[in-house]
Amino acid sequence: MQERLEQAFVFIVNLNIFNKKISLICFSFFFFFVGKLGDLDQAEKVFSSMTKHNIVSYNILLNLYGLYRQPDR
Repeated sequence: MQERLEQAFVFIVNLNIFNKKISLICFSFFFFFVGKLGDLDQAEKVFSSMTKHNIVSYNILLNLYGLYRQPDR
């Protein structure tokens, strides 16, 4: 499963070259999906690798922290 997540991440990074707006949406969904799978550390890495953040991406990150009861992060 980790290999597929890495492939999806590479795909989204490559998509960023062509269309930044679509990429922001894809990155937000991707790190939400990774976080919902329980890998909060990987979700944070994806969030950190995003070149641009918006209110949706910050909201997703805060919701993931609340979901896994980690308000100190």
